[in-house]
Amino acid sequence: MSLAAACLAALIAVAPLSCGARDDSADLRLVLRTASGEKDAYTLKCDPPGGTVPAPRGLCDALAEHSETMLAQPAEGLCSMGVGSLFVDVEGRFRGKEVETSQYICGGNGKGLFLWIRRGRLPVPPT
Repeated sequence: MSLAAACLAALIAVAPLSCGARDDSADLRLVLRTASGEKDAYTLKCDPPGGTVPAPRGLCDALAEHSETMLAQPAEGLCSMGVGSLFVDVEGRFRGKEVETSQYICGGNGKGLFLWIRRGRLPVPPT
């Protein structure tokens, strides 16, 4: 076996098969809140999934597929925070970067809020 082939074989033997793999690690704090002041706080860790959210694997999968939507910055403008308004505040690290955002229906990010609640099976606090 040539020296190049031996080096390649050694690299393959010790290197994890991660060509093209992305870092979906997360260490996040979530606060689901209503305009009336009701709050529920959760933690989420990904890679491996864990934390206090009811469905960490579902939420980690959703983040891997929809992070642009779920971690988007809210649109500029005011939210009326009327009765029935619901928000999720997210802060921590995702894919090695600091994140801090709020998702809410009136901010144009209703899809992000829906994904947090639906895929994480987060119980909605009373409004």
